[in-house]
Amino acid sequence: MFKTRDLWQSFYYSCWVIHKRKILIGIVTLLVAIVLAIRMIPPALDAARDGRELDQFLNQGNEALLYDFNYLMHTLEENWPFFNLSKSANGVDIHEVADNVRRILTDPATEDIGTHEFIDFLRQHFFWEIGRIGHLSPIWQYQNYFEELNEYEWISRTMRFTPTNVAMFQELHARPQTVMFYETFRDAGGSTLVHYDTQRIEEARNLPVYETAILEEGSIAYLSVSRMISMWYDFRQGGRNMGQYEALLYEFHGQIEGFDHLIIDLRGNLGGVHQHFNVFVVAPLLREGINFPAYVFYKGGEYSRMARENHDLGMWGSTSPFVQHAANFAEPLPYLDTEIDLPYVFESAYMIAAGYMFVDWYASAREEVLFDGRVWVLTDENTGSAAESAVAMLKLNNLATVVGETTLGILGTMEDPTRMLMSLPNTGILISFDVAYFTDTLGRPLQGYGISPHYFNRPRLDALETVLAMIEELN
Repeated sequence: MFKTRDLWQSFYYSCWVIHKRKILIGIVTLLVAIVLAIRMIPPALDAARDGRELDQFLNQGNEALLYDFNYLMHTLEENWPFFNLSKSANGVDIHEVADNVRRILTDPATEDIGTHEFIDFLRQHFFWEIGRIGHLSPIWQYQNYFEELNEYEWISRTMRFTPTNVAMFQELHARPQTVMFYETFRDAGGSTLVHYDTQRIEEARNLPVYETAILEEGSIAYLSVSRMISMWYDFRQGGRNMGQYEALLYEFHGQIEGFDHLIIDLRGNLGGVHQHFNVFVVAPLLREGINFPAYVFYKGGEYSRMARENHDLGMWGSTSPFVQHAANFAEPLPYLDTEIDLPYVFESAYMIAAGYMFVDWYASAREEVLFDGRVWVLTDENTGSAAESAVAMLKLNNLATVVGETTLGILGTMEDPTRMLMSLPNTGILISFDVAYFTDTLGRPLQGYGISPHYFNRPRLDALETVLAMIEELN
């Protein structure tokens, strides 16, 4: 009869000695499996969680979207000065439009709208109804937008943003909901609808800023301006062509000395920053400097406060700014809309000095005026923003005869700065909007209504053809 010790020895011999190799392989395999499980299970769990979070983000439901819309309305009501202006200029009551949006989002018959679809929904039922006043618009291409505005130190230095503004842009750029929305929106192919300015903006991006032509030797010159740019930087072209622009314009001004007519074409120009245009196109035409006075009104919200801080810095082209309540003018502005509640107002004036200021060609630039003829400016319904500022400045100073169509009606400038961004809490969609309301010194609005030309297009003629016909009649 075997003893217990003999049994263990027999078991050891049969299991270990005979099957040692298999056992070792099994142990190693088990350890490898445990290690792989430790490495793979957490990422798999994270991926599953991320997948659930992404699915929840993309399908938040109408209640979350309604919250975002109410947040949008609340922010606009506190900071955006164009509610009543929209009603008087466009015949659109924004509150009625907003109530209709709320009815759709709360209607039991309305299926839940996806997060990506919400930007199209807002465009159809809100932004499109209001029109393009006050630069109110969703941002459709997040990466492209921030490629133009991602140099925060540069923005702070050249546009004089306060640290608060710079921090706002940085926070929006990194906000998780915003990053998730625009990255997934891009990966999904973007909007099913084309943003109303996208095609024109993309076309302008590929056009040269300035194109010149001599239409009649010794008499008629033509300058087309596709977009407005900074003195040092062209957002659309990464600053690569600045010297070329200056050389082109310097040569052009020399060519048109003694000409009778200069036609400046701003049709389709949706704006930008008008510094370069003022310095290198307008200034060489002047015998004396010009002044473009205006009042800039603000509401009382947080975004308006940030803009007022910037205005307090004393922007380029501004007189020493003062702030007061609109009701406390020494003399009432006769044309100011009394229905618009705008408690803060600044006095501002953009000034342009006469003479050449060419950077790359300064040593050889002549100070005398080379062109002393008549200036014509061509406009259409897509002349907007900083291009409208240029039209207003030239028209109100009697420097040019404006021909074409009424402009877009979104006059403004980023130099104040007047334009702000908000990010909707749940979806992360970025909304651009102005917080400043410009009037002339009598209180007449410079925004919302567009700038009317001196002469509208003649029947069956475009603006250029109309001007050429008028010039022929003058001779």
